[in-house]
Amino acid sequence: MDLARFYEFLAQHDVAIADRAIDTILLSLDILQTMPQGCPLVAGRKDIRKLVINFGASGYLAFYGYDPLTDTSTIASILHQRERYSAQTVAK
Repeated sequence: MDLARFYEFLAQHDVAIADRAIDTILLSLDILQTMPQGCPLVAGRKDIRKLVINFGASGYLAFYGYDPLTDTSTIASILHQRERYSAQTVAK
């Protein structure tokens, strides 16, 4: 899972920062409850949106799909902003 990977990396340096990063990511995902279509679509995809999560000097990107029929958002992946991605690789 992406969150475990981020936590393990950050905790090697500072557990408090790792805790804050995970808390920030989880709190940022709350916006999907009220504005699931508020984030832009990923270029080249009609089914995946990108939420920018600020943290420190860069932050994270949450990629998710939204189904308006069921009013459900599904997280596809979360990446650090410096990680490479493409329209084809954001959804697992």
